[in-house]
Amino acid sequence: MNKIIFIVSIVTLISGIVGFYTSTPFTTFLRIVFLISADVLIIMLLAKLLFAGNRALRSKGRNKSIRTS
Repeated sequence: MNKIIFIVSIVTLISGIVGFYTSTPFTTFLRIVFLISADVLIIMLLAKLLFAGNRALRSKGRNKSIRTS
């Protein structure tokens, strides 16, 4: 998930800079891409923060099943 967050943040940064600071024929498209990718990035970061505790619980459950078998 960290790799995906990194890629989406790069797309957000590039489309934001090009879409808002230059005047090209694709300015509207780049602004829309910026807004959508920024929304997806915020959702992914919030999900990572809110559900971070589940990862530890899942690894404990996996270790317990391995030890019993």
